[in-house]
Amino acid sequence: AADDATARELMEQVYEQGRKHKSQRMDMEIVIRDPKGRERVRFFKMLYRIIGDETRSLLRFYKPSDIKGTGLFNIVYEGGDRESDQWIYFPAFRRVNKLSTEEKHRSFMGSDFTNADIAGRKPHDDTHTLMRADGKTSVVSSVPRDASDPYSRIESHIINKVQVPEKIVFYDRSGRLLKTLKSKRIVEIDGMFTIMAAEMSNHLTGGSTVMTKKSVNFKNIKPSQVTVSKLRNR
Repeated sequence: AADDATARELMEQVYEQGRKHKSQRMDMEIVIRDPKGRERVRFFKMLYRIIGDETRSLLRFYKPSDIKGTGLFNIVYEGGDRESDQWIYFPAFRRVNKLSTEEKHRSFMGSDFTNADIAGRKPHDDTHTLMRADGKTSVVSSVPRDASDPYSRIESHIINKVQVPEKIVFYDRSGRLLKTLKSKRIVEIDGMFTIMAAEMSNHLTGGSTVMTKKSVNFKNIKPSQVTVSKLRNR
């Protein structure tokens, strides 16, 4: 299917709005709630750096103690059809493993986000259609180009003024409503609108995950700080 030109432009604007700063450091909290309301709380630090046509991110958990040191490294290749790469490190095994396509679509550390969700999507990954628009919000339907993608369709509700989605709705391969990601708090920091808190609700399991940025800064990150080797060597 061909892109709707307006929809493609909107998704590219949203994508680039979140990349205004080439370096980003974040301290993150995730709260995972099961259907009975029981919670697990985890903390990690994340480094994000755009280097040429690669967008790299490295995260490492520092709390609680049972997952301390666990890390995930992502490379998203801009342009073309090249699939993003991901590596994971578990301190107990002292091994860095590259994730297969199937593993990328598994849960990120028991949360309602997948590993691929954490890496993020590029506008080129999908074909886009503008469903509706008004002065405040535009709704874009995106269909993955890759037939192996676990989502059959992704519906983005974009706040036009800030070029940030207020919510994103995910449908599984059979077309069922799977998950909804809602932006809980959006803040402008140094000219970039940033989602500081978001909640992913899983409609099939009844669970949810809230991801919160406890702090964000845009101090320079050296390319050598975001490499696979840094998963093991801090």
